[in-house]
Amino acid sequence: MFLLYLIFASPLILVLIFLLAAFFPQIKKAASDRRTKRIILGTLAAVLLCAGVWIWSTNRVIGARSGQGRITMNDGTVYKESTDDPYTSRDRGRKLGRITDSYGAHWSVFTVRGDPNGEYIYVTFLYHGQHYRKIPQ
Repeated sequence: MFLLYLIFASPLILVLIFLLAAFFPQIKKAASDRRTKRIILGTLAAVLLCAGVWIWSTNRVIGARSGQGRITMNDGTVYKESTDDPYTSRDRGRKLGRITDSYGAHWSVFTVRGDPNGEYIYVTFLYHGQHYRKIPQ
């Protein structure tokens, strides 16, 4: 959502600046072409930097999916498929990253809203999603 805001809000702000410059000649005289190019390039660089950071943080591999319905995270936490969980697919929270399986497929991992202890995660692949519960160690 933040990325969409940056993509659409930055050009709108630039358009607003140019419209103000068109209606007020003294602003137009004060603003040079060099300054305008700097503003455009600076805004574009900021948008690309924010987009890159967002994409990098949500697409990193944080674990692996193995057989028997288990997920092992990089920090050693193990999750097992849960069928008796009180949550639904609508309780999907923010994206943590992705996991891989032995076939090279990537699964998206999300937090579960309403889970105060962080005991559950929600894992999706295409249209199929499943809750996993942390196994105590």
